[in-house]
Amino acid sequence: MSIRRGGKATARGWIARILAAAAVVAAVAVPAARPAHAATGTFTRYTDLALPYWVYVPSTYTGSTKVPLVVYLHGCNQSPPDAATGTRLNALAEAQGFIVAYPEQQLGLYPAQTGNVSRCWNFDSPLEWSRTGFEASAIAAITTHVSATWAVDSARTYIAGVSAGGAETSLMLSLYPELYSAGAVLLGCGFPCGDASGLSAYQGMGANRHEMPVFIAAGVGDPLINPAVTEDTTLQWLGTNDYIDDGLYNWTVSPFPASTTNYDFNQTPQPGSGNPCIDPTGPYKLPCAGGIAGFQGSYPYTVQTYNDAAGRDLVDLWWIWGLDHAYPGGDASGSWTDPLGPDITTAFWNFLAAHHR
Repeated sequence: MSIRRGGKATARGWIARILAAAAVVAAVAVPAARPAHAATGTFTRYTDLALPYWVYVPSTYTGSTKVPLVVYLHGCNQSPPDAATGTRLNALAEAQGFIVAYPEQQLGLYPAQTGNVSRCWNFDSPLEWSRTGFEASAIAAITTHVSATWAVDSARTYIAGVSAGGAETSLMLSLYPELYSAGAVLLGCGFPCGDASGLSAYQGMGANRHEMPVFIAAGVGDPLINPAVTEDTTLQWLGTNDYIDDGLYNWTVSPFPASTTNYDFNQTPQPGSGNPCIDPTGPYKLPCAGGIAGFQGSYPYTVQTYNDAAGRDLVDLWWIWGLDHAYPGGDASGSWTDPLGPDITTAFWNFLAAHHR
């Protein structure tokens, strides 16, 4: 692994080492089971705040007991219902008893208008890099409002997102850390993208800073969020947490993984499984490399865990070998999904649920 702070470097050497390790350590694991429950709760759109948002409330919710909240940020060219379908997040919320809030990006010509021409979150605009940024403050307002409207446990409030929503998740964790106990950056980047030092996110947290556990997932075959970008994202969150513990970058949070485990490297692809990602009825689909290659259940994947200064799990990085820029283990009827696993929805929820304040 190439360790650096700031600037760009290729991840080629690191990937070569992981591939070499995979040949030696080929652990066998069955991807986590997908949610068996149907989403039988309520899924409602609201327009009473600066941004519209959708809220899924599980059928088991009574209001008498505080429950976790996950704020989920969709990707470009997506809507909350599309994202909910593709991720199966509502079904998991039904099974596990948590609420999901989905802020909805608007269609607009940014910055002259609210929104984005592709419904992307404008994470790359310096206009959004402070608490006064419209989108950050609007997402924060949705988080606060949902928490006040329903019985939400503030110690178990989380944020996650995919692609542009993953990058926006890094932004929200950096600017509004007091609202969230942990986050999941899926096929996204850090804050700001490309800053591997972690200093900008640390400074953005201000007086509200606290140790921030982060789950990161990336496709090694992703041409948009390539391995070098993901390495920057991982180093950024390790560096930010390193600064948080004592104000210094001094490797009290190690940039080296505490564990590296490989899964499903012993598969024998079976020709003829096809390409389930091709959908002639709608746009925003990419070829599923694993389906074309003949994988049946999951891409091979590598999980690296990183610890905080006290030896507790802090950052988990999931490398999914062969995955394009698509949500792994998703429902193919949603956009930008790949039905091959691992089941990243269950994986990131398990990580978030294990971290609370």
